[in-house]
Amino acid sequence: MGIDSKAIGKRISTLRKTKGLTQAQLAEVLNIADNSLAKIEIGARTPSLDLLVDMVIFFEVKLDYIVFGNEILNQIMN
Repeated sequence: MGIDSKAIGKRISTLRKTKGLTQAQLAEVLNIADNSLAKIEIGARTPSLDLLVDMVIFFEVKLDYIVFGNEILNQIMN
């Protein structure tokens, strides 16, 4: 099973929008360039583990949600 960068980016985008933030605002919180966040959200770049941990803390979600999503996690556990 590989990492699906596009799915990760979509989940991050959804979490960002749920908090009512622009890409620029979230990028500032995460201390990254907004064009880097844009690339992550479209799946052109995979976030580093350090950045993923920062997102987990900020969004108050589990790492496995951002990386694998609930659907895949449920399949693995069954």
